[in-house]
Amino acid sequence: MPKIIFFNIPAHGHVNPSIPLVKELVRRGERVIYYCTETYRAKIESTGAEFRSYGAEYDFAPGQDAVTPFRAMSLILEAGEGVIAKVIDPVRAEKPDYILYDSMCVWGKQIAHIIGVAAVCSCSIFLVHSKNLRDVPLDTRFQLQMTMGLPTLLASLWRYSRIALRLKRKYGVSSPFFANFFANPGDMTLVYTSRYFQAGADKFDDSFKFVGPLIAPRNDPHDPQTSEVFAVFETSEVLKKPLLYISLGTLFNERVDFFRACIEAFNDDRYNVIMSIGNKIDPVALGVIPSNFIVRPHVPQLEILQHADLFITHGGMNSVSEGCWYGVPMIVLPQVGDQVVIAGRIAQLGAAEKLTDITPRAIRALAEKVLGDSNYKIQSEKIGQTLREAGGVVKAVDEIRDFVKGIYLT
Repeated sequence: MPKIIFFNIPAHGHVNPSIPLVKELVRRGERVIYYCTETYRAKIESTGAEFRSYGAEYDFAPGQDAVTPFRAMSLILEAGEGVIAKVIDPVRAEKPDYILYDSMCVWGKQIAHIIGVAAVCSCSIFLVHSKNLRDVPLDTRFQLQMTMGLPTLLASLWRYSRIALRLKRKYGVSSPFFANFFANPGDMTLVYTSRYFQAGADKFDDSFKFVGPLIAPRNDPHDPQTSEVFAVFETSEVLKKPLLYISLGTLFNERVDFFRACIEAFNDDRYNVIMSIGNKIDPVALGVIPSNFIVRPHVPQLEILQHADLFITHGGMNSVSEGCWYGVPMIVLPQVGDQVVIAGRIAQLGAAEKLTDITPRAIRALAEKVLGDSNYKIQSEKIGQTLREAGGVVKAVDEIRDFVKGIYLT
């Protein structure tokens, strides 16, 4: 039985895509040892994998004001330095056949190098690498360059370089080149989108496998909030009106100003709105909730998207993929990181508009523009078709097994 050690970061947007992959690996007889934090133990163990804790609740998601690319790199590299020190001996003792790691787990590839096994990258974010920087839409490249001031940039580069030097001296491992940090490809890299959606996909060789999103139902039928939201779809009067779904994801969603603007924008009987605000906002801060709104900390996103006419989203890779999977046109308000790039790409392909003016009038006008033009839905459906055709979890596991066979045959 092949033995795999999987390293991931404790974030829903990275753990959720891995769950179908790990379930399929276990189903096919692989032994998977999965490192994360205690918060995700139950979800990981439900796959049949063996959970291992990093031993600390690492803060891999610093505050939104701190998430400029180079500062995030230095924070992640520093956290990874601590992880390596804690887990390297037990990992070496396990003698895994190969390491599987999320692209943001820089330590995964480094540990694979230290113990001398192959490294397979699980890329659950949009692939941005020195190979395809020229293919990133110009406006998003400009925004990325403008996300930090010079003092912050220099301080972050200095910090990163010092940590990288320590790792090199202690373990003999290299740290990623800045432009490649978040892609951090392995000996083989699984990319959870289609070649059509990926900007500059033709620049990547055959070690990059575009397998599409690993989408699987996540709703808990015993969750009373899930049942409550589903009850909306049983009302014929509700189904006569366009359904808008609004969410800024699970990390950087403390935008009371945005949610209040949405409430004002759609406070009438023309639309029905389901709005997920996360668990960091007190609903009282939003004021009076109109009768055509359902506002909850969390909702069953996949199930809602099957009914939605418009998705107003932060532009995370999972959310955009799921929106396109069901052919839902979008309005994108990126918050951090690759969301800026994803927003540019989805707009470039004609399936969405980017929101730049967070006022009720602007939000309403953009929503009516997208809902009034069927081309947005057509383009979302086109992207969705390419995502389904990419192969999904079965293709991903096939690629891993073929890769591993190749290692042992050579």
